[in-house]
Amino acid sequence: MKSFFQKFSVLTNSPGVPIVQLMQKFKIIGISGVGRAGKDSFYNFAKQILEEKGISSGRWAFADELKKDLDPFIQEKFGFSAFTEISEEKDYIRPLMVEYGKIWRKKSKGSHWLDKIRPQILSEEGPQVRFITDLRFAAFGETDEAHFVQSNGGKIVHIEKNIPINGTGNFETLGPANDEEKINDPKVKKIADLKFRWHHFSDGKEELGKKAVGDFLERNCRLWKI
Repeated sequence: MKSFFQKFSVLTNSPGVPIVQLMQKFKIIGISGVGRAGKDSFYNFAKQILEEKGISSGRWAFADELKKDLDPFIQEKFGFSAFTEISEEKDYIRPLMVEYGKIWRKKSKGSHWLDKIRPQILSEEGPQVRFITDLRFAAFGETDEAHFVQSNGGKIVHIEKNIPINGTGNFETLGPANDEEKINDPKVKKIADLKFRWHHFSDGKEELGKKAVGDFLERNCRLWKI
């Protein structure tokens, strides 16, 4: 008897047109989008929804590996952790982290940070759905993170967020946080398998976010009645 996950299939926006029917033990989902578009929030809601259906999931992020590298230096020089959740501290160290990551990407043709998490992502042991929550690059072809996801049967979901324009009642798309995002986010968006757009929601209205993700998964995923 096939498990729920073995019957799980990702679809295009055209009803009934399968992209791929999953017969492997796990699925890789790369989440892309500019900073603060809600990539981690999307994962957190998706994780809840999948768990409610008996599907296990896990999170990986290239930025976590970068922060591990820089954390001792940042703690020694600045007195706080690279893993800080304080917005002001994040702003202080963001340029450093961007440039450090950029140097290693150029030196390795995109593979350095991917190589850090590749063994875990491809392990036979682990959750059924494996999310990479900060897929940002498709610049180096076969050695880059976007190609890794898609060449291993995974899918890229590109996220955009609508933010309110003060006092107008209208919305605009959240833009890139820096020049690196301005250059690279359109490249990933172009090759993304699925695109997701949602509104900014305030604290206390998280259920709206969960519903948006749930509706998206409902439109783009289904059970195969085998």
